[in-house]
Amino acid sequence: MTSKTPTPDWIRCQIKALQTQIYVLCEPVYSVDMQFLCAVASNLYPCLTGRNSVQSLLFPPEDDTHKHRHGAIHYFEHSVLRSHARLPALHYVMSSLLRQMESISPVRILEIGGGHGAITAKLLQALVSGNNNNNGTAFTYTFTDICPFAVGKARQKLTDVLPATALDFIEFATLDITADPTATAVRGPSTLAPVYDIVLAVDVFHATPYLQDTLVHTRRLCAPGGVLVLGEIFETSEFLECAFGLTDCWWRFEDDRRVTADGDVQQETEQPLLSTAAWVDLQQGAGFGRAVVACDDGRYGVICAQASAET
Repeated sequence: MTSKTPTPDWIRCQIKALQTQIYVLCEPVYSVDMQFLCAVASNLYPCLTGRNSVQSLLFPPEDDTHKHRHGAIHYFEHSVLRSHARLPALHYVMSSLLRQMESISPVRILEIGGGHGAITAKLLQALVSGNNNNNGTAFTYTFTDICPFAVGKARQKLTDVLPATALDFIEFATLDITADPTATAVRGPSTLAPVYDIVLAVDVFHATPYLQDTLVHTRRLCAPGGVLVLGEIFETSEFLECAFGLTDCWWRFEDDRRVTADGDVQQETEQPLLSTAAWVDLQQGAGFGRAVVACDDGRYGVICAQASAET
């Protein structure tokens, strides 16, 4: 499925909305957010008309220092707004779960779709620090992404920011969650364990074609009583649509919750994001039991869904 061809009026409306957000982000603390937003706004029309490459705008090579500092990877790693929306909630949920699972030694954690490890690095720094508030519960951590290159970048990033002792309990592997993990060989130096006590997925499931399949596959990786910690965006914005709406991943969805029977995008969505209620309903339909919205600020939140205690 492809995105709809934007009209000139839509483009003008989005540019005006971006200009408003740029004005709000003029404070120095938001400099990274500002740089990324300005880069997107100034290249929006050339990208939409095919004169400029979306790939080179959002994901420029690292050796092009200037463009890289205005790209998506730099934004993921250094955005104040993005970190503030995600890290406090994720740290609270993960440390709470580790305290509750202290009788399990070690707690097995799997991260799906971790990308270059921007959120992972900050989360693990908090969890392994002396002030982690998780009662010192021992855990292992398996980092995965669909892309081997991303896994390699994440490995380097975690090696750079974590103490050497923390690296002893971290493994890295590739994983495509759109395929059945029980039937897929995992490339890399390590393989997936049969099941995990906590499965973490941050800003990744909405980019998969069929959410029900994604959640069913995830359920198969959860131990009986294990918990899926799902960090997701619940509401779109002009910024998200103008930046990441340029990518193929934004329009990758094919399931009937987001696409009609004849292949058109649902009028009520026109984007891949779902509400908290829709996510909870999907999780329960995929074999999870109780689902709790642990944190929700209206636009972003964390939902915890527990696998049934039955094998």
